[in-house]
Amino acid sequence: MQDERHTKQDEDVTVDRIVDRIGFGRYQVRLLVLCGAGWAADIMDIQALSFLIPKLKREWGASSAALGLAASFTFIGMLLGSLVWGVLSDRRGRKLSFTVGDAGAGGGADC
Repeated sequence: MQDERHTKQDEDVTVDRIVDRIGFGRYQVRLLVLCGAGWAADIMDIQALSFLIPKLKREWGASSAALGLAASFTFIGMLLGSLVWGVLSDRRGRKLSFTVGDAGAGGGADC
């Protein structure tokens, strides 16, 4: 009896086993959709840049270096945002950080 209990405690804990035990229901689907929507909203600025830069080069006659520098600020913003939101998530929790971040992204899109 002791050996059975010992081997059960030594069993590896994997994500698959946890998901099997908890289940994948309506809450998990809703969470997946919300996270996907947040990711899609976050990635849209990079997608927009890929369409805008060639048009701006033609319309404004801007150099590739100037437009490249302007595009670089997107990635600098991502770097700084990751640092700030990462620390905030570690200290205050990911739910709060994700909710505030998505609300800010949505509010920024309204401007």
